[in-house]
Amino acid sequence: MWFHWDNLTAAMIVSTVVLLLLVTRQRMVEVNIEQTSNLIVRTATDSFSIWLEDDLDTMGDLLDLDVEIPVISLSDSTIYAYEDGDTTGIDVTTEFIFTSNGGEYIKYQLANPTRRDVNGKDLVVFDFKRSTRIVADGPDYTENGGFPLPLSSFKVDFLDINGSVIANPLASAPGTIRNTRVRFAVVTPYDVSRSTIRELYYGSTLLLDYDE
Repeated sequence: MWFHWDNLTAAMIVSTVVLLLLVTRQRMVEVNIEQTSNLIVRTATDSFSIWLEDDLDTMGDLLDLDVEIPVISLSDSTIYAYEDGDTTGIDVTTEFIFTSNGGEYIKYQLANPTRRDVNGKDLVVFDFKRSTRIVADGPDYTENGGFPLPLSSFKVDFLDINGSVIANPLASAPGTIRNTRVRFAVVTPYDVSRSTIRELYYGSTLLLDYDE
């Protein structure tokens, strides 16, 4: 009888040790995935913000901004980022076209909206696409850029000389737009239950180059 109890106790100890090893292994796998995911999102966000700023720095180049405005098109939409029927939403810029280097138009688009659970939140995430066209070559845009990770937010605002948001930049008088403010949020590529980063936020305000 004691022999059977000893065997049972030994079996329980072995099972507990094996379980602990499996849990430890699983946690190590999660940590590796988490670290990889965090590295990917940080590196990609840094690169995205740099070339986005480089793009926007060319806005209105070769234009007389006291006579013309550099914004060709700006479309915003309210996205309900949680459960369907939620009364709260976020405003995102779904399309933005601006002049760059005079004869070139650059277009940003949010495409392929899908829903994704991020830390219990039902977010709408988008692909970011960039395309350009040379005005003299015709109306067709050529896709030549984008962002590999999903965005949960992307918003472009234009500010006046006092830093106030211009409600309708397309209808604003030339010389009114002084700053471009861009903000976005990146969602991690892998959703790990204990992940420390699930969304990474970025914001920047860029001064338009007026010849004064």
